[in-house]
Amino acid sequence: MPPTSRIRAPDSPYDHKSTRERIVEAAYRVFRSSDIDKATIGDIALEAKLSRATIYKHFVSKGALLHHISELNLRRIHREILESVSHTQGFAEKLTEALLVATKIAQTDIYTRRIFNSIEAASRSANPRYSDYKLTRESWRPFLERAWETGELSKDLELDDVVIWLTLSLVMMYVRLMTVKLTDRKIRAYFARYVVRPLLSSPSVLK
Repeated sequence: MPPTSRIRAPDSPYDHKSTRERIVEAAYRVFRSSDIDKATIGDIALEAKLSRATIYKHFVSKGALLHHISELNLRRIHREILESVSHTQGFAEKLTEALLVATKIAQTDIYTRRIFNSIEAASRSANPRYSDYKLTRESWRPFLERAWETGELSKDLELDDVVIWLTLSLVMMYVRLMTVKLTDRKIRAYFARYVVRPLLSSPSVLK
């Protein structure tokens, strides 16, 4: 009787993922299905089918893991925002629409809400000393620099001043929407008039 060939078991979904990726994906699932503050490293380890010790080899604390995920999420959101306005014509219109999209994302995204719901976290997002701000700055930089090159953005402004202004404006709108329901049209008009227009070299181009 010929030897029976060994049948290889189907690949595990984790076979081609690094341990760090498994941890991050498990944390995403745990944070989305339960309260972030109540979730534990043990919950994440169970979801990832790893030991707590393995989690701690890659992230020193739940806070470090949450911060890493928040940064990944912030990068994704900035990509989504810029992609969503890629077909909009003109810097002023693009920026106004980008702020509207960012506002809508902030209302539904648990990580962004966590930043805006905390005064301390919101202040860090507008402080050049912190990594959250630096990531936001680099995401906005190409878009703003193109506007300077085309003469649409006022040349007497500094990049940091513009980024901080946009960040704080988003936080203010988020807070306002916690108590007042506004249509997209009203939100767009608010951003255009009070946030975008002061940045333009020729404010009259935005009506």
